[in-house]
Amino acid sequence: DRRTDLIVRGGENVSPSEVEAVLLAHPAIAEAAVVARRDSTWGHVPVAAIVIGAGANDPGDEALVQYCRANLAAFKVPREFVAVEALPRTVTGKVQKFLLERAETVGGELPP
Repeated sequence: DRRTDLIVRGGENVSPSEVEAVLLAHPAIAEAAVVARRDSTWGHVPVAAIVIGAGANDPGDEALVQYCRANLAAFKVPREFVAVEALPRTVTGKVQKFLLERAETVGGELPP
């Protein structure tokens, strides 16, 4: 995880890769990417884009919050979980987080 990927939430550092690893350990989640969203109180907060695994049901935000609280410090728990069909990737397979960081994509539809 690159230092530039760190999310600074109210002076606390959140490593997206740490949060992603916890989310990927959840049985219903096939893919996860964590990005920063601007917040007037905390500066930035983590937001997770998740892909639900084939045959699994979306566990819902409250269940994911509880799961993350059991496995992460409270300040690292994503503020929001956005279920998407697929994460945007480059031809080499790297997640294009800059697309997820755009205000219109986090909490909305990903561009085609």
